[in-house]
Amino acid sequence: MKSDKLKLVYIGNYPPRQCGIGTFTENLVRSVCSAVKPSGIELQSEIVAMNNGVVHTYPKEVSLTIQEDTPKDYRKAAAYVNSQADACILQHEYGIFGKDHGRLILQLVQELSVPLIVTLHTVLKTPSEPQKRIVQILADKAYQLVVMSRKAKMFLQESYGIASDKVSIIEHGVPDFSRGSRKELRERFDFADKKIMLTFGLLGPGKGIETMIRALPKVVEEFPEAEYWVLGKTHPNILKQEGEKYRENLMEMADSLGVG
Repeated sequence: MKSDKLKLVYIGNYPPRQCGIGTFTENLVRSVCSAVKPSGIELQSEIVAMNNGVVHTYPKEVSLTIQEDTPKDYRKAAAYVNSQADACILQHEYGIFGKDHGRLILQLVQELSVPLIVTLHTVLKTPSEPQKRIVQILADKAYQLVVMSRKAKMFLQESYGIASDKVSIIEHGVPDFSRGSRKELRERFDFADKKIMLTFGLLGPGKGIETMIRALPKVVEEFPEAEYWVLGKTHPNILKQEGEKYRENLMEMADSLGVG
């Protein structure tokens, strides 16, 4: 690798596939490019996109795809990354690498010969043994793990036995957009005298929305000005399995508790 050139290959979901990790990967690629630009380094970024059987028309930066339950695709991707990249950045979520908690991704990472950075999008406090072992193997192979909260790092240390210096915390970002002052925005949306709690993104079980709704009556009892907003579409995988049943159940729960 020449000092003035760098090629990164990212592995994960990618737009137009509708997925929070896809959006995250796209924003990460753009942000890294912007951060590196002032250094004068010539940065090239490519994507190895995960597929779940749906055909997508990807942008030009996607150089390869992996069908999530096809072992040979993982081997092919590992060979490609080794031949093309200076480093690999993997977005990990148990549900995007096929069955058995996404165990096939281990086949890829164990064949890599370039430095690997892994972003862990889900860190379970009490993982099953297979889930725990997958993360431990990723940690053994990776140069660094990235999580988005102090609690996730604590879980990795306490539940997975991963050393603190192997884990970096980079908090989840939001797109940079022009906006007014906080006061102006709160007045525009009629939030001036309210305490707003917000969940955003694609909706599905596991985000704690049900827990928040169940807790809301006591919250409102103490803070009458509090409101909880849930913004986002139902996750495409949930829609495919059960339509809008999940969203409707959330609305019914809120109504039954008097906070709908």
